[in-house]
Amino acid sequence: MSSRLLALAMSFAAATAIAAAAPGLTSWTNDLSPITPSDWNAARAAHLLERAGFGGAPDDVARLAAMTPQQAVDWLVDYERVDNRAKPQTP
Repeated sequence: MSSRLLALAMSFAAATAIAAAAPGLTSWTNDLSPITPSDWNAARAAHLLERAGFGGAPDDVARLAAMTPQQAVDWLVDYERVDNRAKPQTP
């Protein structure tokens, strides 16, 4: 299987998993109203990271899910203000 076909299959699998984890997500089609904090969860945080173009590891999804929707978008958009210094690993 080519790498391009594999990537497409993985994208489809991820989209299917997100849709299953976030029922009603497709009902947002053409709805431009802001997401409320009560609508915000890990599945939607994962979806945001996928739509932003790079996805995220489980800890990235958890970090965004712990924020409000506005904070999550700000974190993605104002990346120059985000502290990206490596944090020491504890054994």
